[in-house]
Amino acid sequence: MECQCGRRISRRERMNMKVSMGRTVIKYRWPIGIVLWGILIILQIHGSSIGFYAHLLHAPELDTSMYGVSHSFQLDEWAVFTPLSFSQYFTGFSYLNELSRATATNIAVVYGQPCWDVITVFRPFLWGYLFLPVGNGLSFFWTGRLIFLFLVSYEFGVSFFQKDKKLAFGYALLVAFSPIVQWWFNTNSFVEMLIWGQLGVLLIRNYINTDTYIKKTFCIIGLAYCIVAYTVSIYPAWQVSFAYIFLLVGIWYVYTQHHLAAWGRKDILLGIVLIILVILPLSHFIIKAWDAILAFMNTAYPGQRRDLGGGLDISWLFRYSLMYVAPFGWKMGFAPTAAATFISFAPFGVFLAFWQYFKHQVSDSVIWLLIGLLAMYICHFIAIWPEILTKITLLSFVPTGRMMPAIDFIQLLVLFRCLSFHKPVCNKKMTLCIVISYSLIQIWASISILEPMYYYLRATVIVACSACAALYFFRLRKGLILFIVVIAVISGMMDNPVARGVQSVYGSALGQKIEQIADSDHGKWIVDSNYTWDTDYINYMNSYPIMFGAPTINSLNLYPDWGRWDAFPLTGEDKSVLNRYAHMNITLENKTPTTFQNPKKEQSIQDIVNIKLNVEDLNKLGVSYILSERELSSLDEKNVRFQLVDASNGFYIYHVIYDES
Repeated sequence: MECQCGRRISRRERMNMKVSMGRTVIKYRWPIGIVLWGILIILQIHGSSIGFYAHLLHAPELDTSMYGVSHSFQLDEWAVFTPLSFSQYFTGFSYLNELSRATATNIAVVYGQPCWDVITVFRPFLWGYLFLPVGNGLSFFWTGRLIFLFLVSYEFGVSFFQKDKKLAFGYALLVAFSPIVQWWFNTNSFVEMLIWGQLGVLLIRNYINTDTYIKKTFCIIGLAYCIVAYTVSIYPAWQVSFAYIFLLVGIWYVYTQHHLAAWGRKDILLGIVLIILVILPLSHFIIKAWDAILAFMNTAYPGQRRDLGGGLDISWLFRYSLMYVAPFGWKMGFAPTAAATFISFAPFGVFLAFWQYFKHQVSDSVIWLLIGLLAMYICHFIAIWPEILTKITLLSFVPTGRMMPAIDFIQLLVLFRCLSFHKPVCNKKMTLCIVISYSLIQIWASISILEPMYYYLRATVIVACSACAALYFFRLRKGLILFIVVIAVISGMMDNPVARGVQSVYGSALGQKIEQIADSDHGKWIVDSNYTWDTDYINYMNSYPIMFGAPTINSLNLYPDWGRWDAFPLTGEDKSVLNRYAHMNITLENKTPTTFQNPKKEQSIQDIVNIKLNVEDLNKLGVSYILSERELSSLDEKNVRFQLVDASNGFYIYHVIYDES
């Protein structure tokens, strides 16, 4: 390589240039991140799987994916959350959405959506929807959360891993591109929990380490914002378990560094300000949403869901290795979202903690506090607890299957905290034993659910990644960050597509026709599903019409509308079936009375309601239009007829004609 003057640049000079460039990027990381965010918004880049609609509508040319594929099993994202967000453009971003369920629905509580309300102040990544066209708003939401999660995780890592910037960078990669974040990126506000939780801890640390009350005041205001934003994420299954982690680290900072600051009356005053700034917006939110909160809490699922722990095999503590192969085809009998967690390299963190304690006399209080919390979580994971204990700890809100991400997040923190002490670990013989043992553990944990057809290939990938992990953590420290980059690419970066625009939704002839009808006639719609009885199949099109302003009765029901269903002679069992957050499949027929079903009544499918709806009962629901994949003329009755309005993209739109004589 030569410079402009013709002189050949030496290897050392090239290395210095790379170091200088790296330092510049680190120094200006926030401006660079914000500029990148702006560019991505302009280009309408996102990671949504809405491209799957192009295939449902038999129009693959409309697929938004530029790289990667849209995943059907990420149903809660592309067929639930995103349609609700898009529907808000037709309501003027109203607090109550009249399109979802075809009745006033509080969309600020469950699946917090963009709306003109104070609570949206604490959901900043929704702001783009309020001011930008739908494609740019979607990009604002997706890319902003990823960029800020990475940057905040890096800042947290620098602080918690003793200013080791390489470890902080590796940690930020493993958090932002973890399987649990990527597979659940757009739902349940998991990204927000990680952002506000880590940022809250940083603000606590900064408050302690600053002497000026102007800066302390800003820290208090920021901390109050983080607490409210974390609280309104509203997914207790993860909020509770992660809150313990952030609280523990925050309290540890206060305990170990309180001597750095002189505490006085002003601090007490700022504490009171903190409480007020938290209580005021949360009080507004709770009072305004109280009816919806009660309706949701009183549902059979998930409102009444409580968990005493236990029930899962200990091998699940090591099955994060399944995520190495998840993006390359998944045939495990369950979706990868069910197994998604952080790549924690367990049990390396705990092993290193004990090794450093006994070998090098390194005793770090926060490591042992985290290990203590880890032990508590693992006990809840594998053993049933007394009911009173789960209520006191609030872990009754955490289903056992949702505990795994918190367990692995703790182990990731412990591992990187141990590495930040830079103590020599093992000799070659012991490292070899660790490599072999760890690889065998990973295969043992995964072997029972690896599909036989690809067993050897997938087993090879898992063993290779496991062996490399052991080598890099215990011997080859110089290549550790490169290895982490590879792991992040394999397990996380390929989980979602890189997509552009929203033409898979708004470029279809069917969608344009629905919007045209809905614009002139505000009548209620249903989506007809065929062959769903006695199955856990979910009609992916149920929430499709609401993206075009069509109020749809059986779009995802966030909570039941009893005023609607009380028009039917419901039995106690019927009420139990309907009393839930529900993917609602309606199958029209004309031979039997209307019947309600929760298929198989299994835990895994408690969010599905199947309805055989007699066409004579359409009038009870006030249905004006029907979207269906089948012709409905054979279901005409004396009092009800189906008039074909349009046939596009393999679907039919019918107008329901009632004989009122």
